[in-house]
Amino acid sequence: MRTLNRLRPDVVCAVNEELAFAVLPFKGWLYDRLVCDIYDSLTARAMRRPWPLRHLLSFASALALRGSDRLIATDETRKAMLGRFGGKAIVVENVPEDPGADLSRSLPQGRSGSGQPAVW
Repeated sequence: MRTLNRLRPDVVCAVNEELAFAVLPFKGWLYDRLVCDIYDSLTARAMRRPWPLRHLLSFASALALRGSDRLIATDETRKAMLGRFGGKAIVVENVPEDPGADLSRSLPQGRSGSGQPAVW
């Protein structure tokens, strides 16, 4: 909170709902907009917990999603899991670019970065 107070950013980007939930009370005071980048949904992770904790975590997740101005999901499946909050979500896929067919068919030549011959 000290850093938010010192920097006074326009936007805070929180990784997952628990961090968004932690900074949400300071929205409008220490920063203007909140973006929640969801790698692993708190609600999905809470499903394996006992019911009182599961409901508390799901409630915190819903508050964080409601208070976020924009949500970032890593794929369409995760975006769909956001339910009523999916309208403020965008998908930024977390996958490497396809190198193309030619590169995928060629084997490495020479030595690996460790000085050892490449093993295939």
